[in-house]
Amino acid sequence: MTIIKLAFRNLIGAGLKTWLRVAVLSIAFVTIIAMQGLYEGMSLRAERAGTHRRGQPSWRASRACARVDVGASHPLRGAP
Repeated sequence: MTIIKLAFRNLIGAGLKTWLRVAVLSIAFVTIIAMQGLYEGMSLRAERAGTHRRGQPSWRASRACARVDVGASHPLRGAP
């Protein structure tokens, strides 16, 4: 008997155990992929908000704050 036939007979003979293992592994893989996506999404959102993973302000946020003129009047309020 060839190895392929023997493997197929073992899969068919195991029946429910095989399908339970397939289901558990599928759920585990989907969960791992979903968690990686969630982590990456949270990381990107935090970076856009102005912080990196280690809590340091991003270079974009620090440069934007440096460009703000504190003495300038608000354009909607008019001159001070």
